Amino acid sequence: RIIFYIDNIPIREVVRSQAMGGDFPSKPMSLYATIWDGSNWATSGGRYKVNYKFSPYVAEFADLVLHGCAVDPSDRRRACQASDAELYDAITMSADQRTTMETFRKKHMTYSYCHDRIR
Repeated sequence: RIIFYIDNIPIREVVRSQAMGGDFPSKPMSLYATIWDGSNWATSGGRYKVNYKFSPYVAEFADLVLHGCAVDPSDRRRACQASDAELYDAITMSADQRTTMETFRKKHMTYSYCHDRIR
């Protein structure tokens, strides 16, 4: 499972399923962020337009921490020690964290590509 956090608040969880097949994730991961205007299609059918009087828009990332087990892409074996592998295979969110994530998403998320059946 992969859990994404911002300021210690879980915002997204991806859980491996049989349907995904193979190793998960199957490719090396990286972080890429952009600021873009999705107001014509990604905000409840264009209901929320970007107000450009607040530009320029700036994103800042600090104290980025990644936890997990490194994998050698040539042999796909875990590079974790057994204790780390057990930790990352068993990691889950607490009930409080799950509630916090759901509250955050209801308040701040207006679009999710996971639920966009049209695009």
